[in-house]
Amino acid sequence: MSRGFAELIPALYRLRDADGDGLLAALLDVLDGSVADLERELADRYDDLFVETCHPAELAHFAALLGQRELPGRREPRALLGNLIGYRRRKGASTTLEDLARAVTGWPARVVEYFALVATTAHLAHPRTDVPAVASVRDPLRYPGTPFDRTPHTADVRAIGPGGGRYNVPNIGIHLWRLLPVEENERPGAAVDDTRFRFHPLGTDTALYSRGDPEQAIEHLAEPVNVTAPIGRLAASRLLDRYYGTSFAISDGGAELPVADVSICDLGDDAGGGWRHTPPATRVSVDPERGRIAFASKPAGPVRVTYHRALPMPLGGGGYSRPAGAPPANRVTVAADGSADQQTLEAALAALGATGAGAAGEVLIVDSGRYAPAALTLAPGATVAIRAAPGQWPVIVAAELVVAAGEGAELTVD
Repeated sequence: MSRGFAELIPALYRLRDADGDGLLAALLDVLDGSVADLERELADRYDDLFVETCHPAELAHFAALLGQRELPGRREPRALLGNLIGYRRRKGASTTLEDLARAVTGWPARVVEYFALVATTAHLAHPRTDVPAVASVRDPLRYPGTPFDRTPHTADVRAIGPGGGRYNVPNIGIHLWRLLPVEENERPGAAVDDTRFRFHPLGTDTALYSRGDPEQAIEHLAEPVNVTAPIGRLAASRLLDRYYGTSFAISDGGAELPVADVSICDLGDDAGGGWRHTPPATRVSVDPERGRIAFASKPAGPVRVTYHRALPMPLGGGGYSRPAGAPPANRVTVAADGSADQQTLEAALAALGATGAGAAGEVLIVDSGRYAPAALTLAPGATVAIRAAPGQWPVIVAAELVVAAGEGAELTVD
């Protein structure tokens, strides 16, 4: 006996039908099958109401409703139509324009409605609470002169011909950041002394950049942490929990320092040749505008840093994949921490046999360490390449490096 309609029939009739010819049970089975088919059809029709769940054949109907004349062949049409529906729902909103600019260019974008920042005399019946009538002098973090500046301005009225000016009634600005973040992950900090370090491996001052976390939805405009831009001290101090651990981080002895032990301050040069602002006890101070690190006391273990720099395109070594090509028959790997075949470039060349005439091969650096060889020796006719592994940015300190190459020897540094 099938379930469904049979459960609605009194047990007496089901027992009589079981003792008889079973015609009632056969009829109920037919009804149950028809109802199941109808339920499946209704479920499919309901799924077809949404572009996320509809049958692939129904995508053409959605495209026609949206005015999309043709669907892409190899691309995913469902995602394309879903984005179009999202744009149409938010048509005219600045968040939609920002997301569209980001999708078209591939760069982080920020849309500014400049007409909303024009200072006007507020009407008592319609007060403007989004933009104050005067600039606040108590809040130093206003991002002046940037797309994130919310300070009211007087109307910027110029000649009609050039159409210049920003702060006026009809103006909307789209700001794009063409620099993309390049992560330098877990590399040694450049030591100045026992307690002072720099992020850059060459020991130079360099600004730290935000990673530019992408927005997961188009419900709000981009914020400073969503774009790749230099990190200011005020912004880092206010939003340290959002920058630390993602855009930059510091580890001491293999363990990443917690955000509670990190403070942001100005570590500029003082009159005595040192750095200003000694860090508080049990803390480490960071100057993101100079890329400097100051410990309150000598760190327990090796200091390693993670940070981001910005490039318009992948250039040189860095935290991204590069074509490695086919591995040569003779290769020796190098890592400063001892996790590879050798720890120094001199030892790697010796293991490669570069000191023998006519030797050929490759030295592959598999970490982002800092190497300071005194001399690189190649025998006559040797052909050797020193390369960085994909995703690594090692640094060779060559201020006093001597390359002793025999006749016909060739050394390639990649």
